[in-house]
Amino acid sequence: MSTIILKEYAIDNKKAQVFRDEFPPDPRDDDNLGTMICFHGNYILGDLHDVSKNDFDSWQEVVDYLKENFDAEILIPMYIYEHSGIAINTTGFRCPWDSGKLGYIFASKEDILEAYGVDELSQEIIDKAKTLLEAEVKEYHKYLNGENYGVRVVEEIEHKWGDMYAGTEVNVLEHYHGIHDLSAAKEEAKSSLGIETNVTPDMSTGVVE
Repeated sequence: MSTIILKEYAIDNKKAQVFRDEFPPDPRDDDNLGTMICFHGNYILGDLHDVSKNDFDSWQEVVDYLKENFDAEILIPMYIYEHSGIAINTTGFRCPWDSGKLGYIFASKEDILEAYGVDELSQEIIDKAKTLLEAEVKEYHKYLNGENYGVRVVEEIEHKWGDMYAGTEVNVLEHYHGIHDLSAAKEEAKSSLGIETNVTPDMSTGVVE
C-alpha cells in the first residue's frame, strides 16, 4: 500500500512529509492518566478490563464499584453515537436512537498525585486532571475515526556518474506516528526542519519565505 502524502515541506535536500497513518498505534497503549471502562456488545473499546456490565443494575452501581475497587477520584461519563461510524464524547448526543452511555473514564487519587507531582489534591489540580481526561477521550475519538497522521523526515542525495544523473538515494532520518490532529502533524513537520510554525515554506523553491 502506497503512503498518502498530505503535505510536504522542503529545505535544501531535506523534506518533511505529513502522511496518513494506515497502521496507527492505539492511544490507549500510551502512558495515560485515565482508565477507560467501556461496555459495548460488538466492539472492544477503551482499556482492557474484566468488569462486566451484567453485574450491575444501574450506572450508579458502576460508579460505586469503580470508587470502591479502583479508588476512582474523578469519573467522567463517556457516550457513544453509532451511525455509519463511531463517535465518542463526554457530553452526550442528541440522537436518542443511535446513542447512549458507553462507560466511564476515571483516574485514581494516587495516579493524579503522581502525575502532577503533588502531595494533596487542590481544585486546580482536579480541574487540570479533568481537562486531561476529556482530552484523552477526544484523542481516542479521532483515532477511531481515522484521524491518524505521521511525519517522516527524509534526505534526498543525488548521485551522478560523471555528468550523468545516476539516481536519487532517499534516507529516512526521522519517523513519527500517533498524531491525531492534522494541524499538529503539520506543525511537527515544520518544526523538524527548523521552520517557524507561523511561516509558510515556498514549496516551489524549497526555501522559507
